[in-house]
Amino acid sequence: MSQSKVANQLIKYLPWLGIGCMIVGFLLNRVVANVGFVLIGIYALSHITRAKKMLQQPWTWTWILMALIPLCLDFWYEGLDFYLHRGSMKLLLLLLPLFVFCWKADKRSITIFNHIVM
Repeated sequence: MSQSKVANQLIKYLPWLGIGCMIVGFLLNRVVANVGFVLIGIYALSHITRAKKMLQQPWTWTWILMALIPLCLDFWYEGLDFYLHRGSMKLLLLLLPLFVFCWKADKRSITIFNHIVM
């Protein structure tokens, strides 16, 4: 198998791995959630051409601005010290809307995801 086929297979399963890590991380361990955020960030950045198209839509900017709210509130209440020690992972929240819009999930994948969440 060539390297490009292996890379395509890994990127195909990256959203599922990222979502799984985020769910487990929210329930059990913050470190696992951070790994999930990094994985979905990698996925969103690997589909940068699709993300560029999405950034041209005004509703995408609305979602990104909504993701900025926790960042701004943490900065307001916790100050700069928070970002120097623990806040770098919150910056990945900006990639979460791009991940949602870049992930071209089919109906079966969405059904599986809904069953996992429930």
